[in-house]
This record gives sequence, C-alpha cells and structure tokens, in this order.
Amino acid sequence: MEEQVAEKFLLEIRDRVGDAMAAIQLLSPLVEEKGSERDRAYLAAMNKSFYRLLRLLRHAEICKATSIPEDGTVDLAGLCRKLGRDAADMARILGTSFELSLADSSVVSRGDAELLEMAVLNLLVNAFEAAGPGGEVTLKGTLENGSWVMAVDDNGCGLRRAEEDPDPLRKTPGGVGLGLAAVQRVAELHGGVLMKVDKGACGEVERGFKAVLSLPVRKPEGGAVKAASGLWGGFFPVLVEFSPLLPAENFQVEDTK
Repeated sequence: MEEQVAEKFLLEIRDRVGDAMAAIQLLSPLVEEKGSERDRAYLAAMNKSFYRLLRLLRHAEICKATSIPEDGTVDLAGLCRKLGRDAADMARILGTSFELSLADSSVVSRGDAELLEMAVLNLLVNAFEAAGPGGEVTLKGTLENGSWVMAVDDNGCGLRRAEEDPDPLRKTPGGVGLGLAAVQRVAELHGGVLMKVDKGACGEVERGFKAVLSLPVRKPEGGAVKAASGLWGGFFPVLVEFSPLLPAENFQVEDTK
C-alpha cells in the first residue's frame, strides 16, 4: 500500500511540475518583451521555485530506480573534470573556494553519465552549503584498487547530530533529505558505495564533512563513451542541483535557456 501511495504521489508531483513549466513558458516571452524589472524579479523567483521542485522530483525518481543501461559507457575522470568547471562557476557566485584534483586524465567504465552527474553535483551542493561563503570545498578523483574514488570535502561544521537522530542525512535549505538517498541509490546501481565521514563540529581543530563515492571500474563492452549531456529534460543539471543555494537573480529567463 505504501508503495502505491508513493507512486501516486510521484505522478501527482510530475503533473504539477508540468503545469508549472507550462505557466513559466507562457509568461517568459511576455515578461521579456513588456515586463518591468519587478516582473522579471518575480519570474526569476518563480523559476527558482520551479527548479527546486524539479530537483525534488528528480531525487525521488532516482531513489526508485532499479537498473541502469548495461551498454552505457562513461569517462569517470572526464565527468569529474566537467563538474569541476561547473562547481568553479558556482563557487564564484557563492563566494566559496573550490579546488579540483584528478590523479588520472581518463578512466573509462560502464555507467550512466546522467545519474553520476546528478550524484556528484548533489555531493558538491551539500559541501558548498556546509562550507558557506569564505569556506573551502574540494573534489578529488583517484583510481584505487580497481575503483574510481570521488571524494567531496568541505571545512564546514559537520552534521551537527541530534541525540534522537544518530545518522541524519545532510539537508540543503528546505530539503527533505532525499539527496544523499538518491546518491546512495546511484552508487548501488553502479555496484559502488557511498561513505560519509563527519570530521568534527565547529570549534574543533579538525572539522567538516567528507563524502566518498567509490565505483568499481567495469570494462566497457564496445559502447562509445557517453558524456553527460549538460541537460536534463531541457534543464541544466547544475542549476537544478544548486537551486537551493543560488540567489533568485541567477534564474532570469536568459540564464535558464
């Protein structure tokens, strides 16, 4: 019964996302042509809310995924390089320091580029939210014992555990904790694991949080390497994932095209 309710809920959310997208598409050309600065600000705020709703739907759908295409081939190091560029752009907006470190130039494996893109972006969002302006975030990719290991590290305040919740999921502002659950599902679908290391709370010598996504490198079976498209359903994944953190002015019509 719970699974049926969850599926009905997802169907309803998909419908509401479609309604919101249609409304924004109708309003956008009108605001661009005749709208005031106030109208543009309202539309940007509406766009941001829509992107956050889209993010929530995406995470919920991934949590229910049961398989990935067996013929998918992805360059794991290349994916990190692309996401490093995206993260550097977000770092300039958010006032956070970001560093990318890759031990290998190319690591080709079977996998779903779109799901892996979402997973790493989600870990980066958590890290940026924890580090805050003036903080530090790093993404490191290394090949270790036949696995590609991606570590996202921040110098924020850790998880701030509560006694009644010994292992809470890291939540972005207004989030419901689906993000890391979705990342965990992506790891499982690729035969990998997600490890979370809380390094301490604010005020301690060592502080911060590290999320490590370890994926076995599986030899491709003749498929061409597929890069993440840079779009999900016509929307930029980096904007979808970072929508809880970015100011509304970053969702003007021209920014979302």
